[in-house]
Amino acid sequence: MDSQLQAQQRAQFIDRVHQEFLVMTGYGAHVHINTHGILMLFNQFLNQQKPEREFIRATVASLKRA
Repeated sequence: MDSQLQAQQRAQFIDRVHQEFLVMTGYGAHVHINTHGILMLFNQFLNQQKPEREFIRATVASLKRA
């Protein structure tokens, strides 16, 4: 994958994770998970088959319970 395209996809993913945390908890992602953790989630997302939205929702719900 082109590095510029992957950087754009990663930035969009981080924004979507942040927005999902805002919707589900009232607080942004960085209250719940650090930047390294979000980047690890992005790598996990790339290595699985779920659609992005489904992956993010399931992950945020899981982290919210933890």
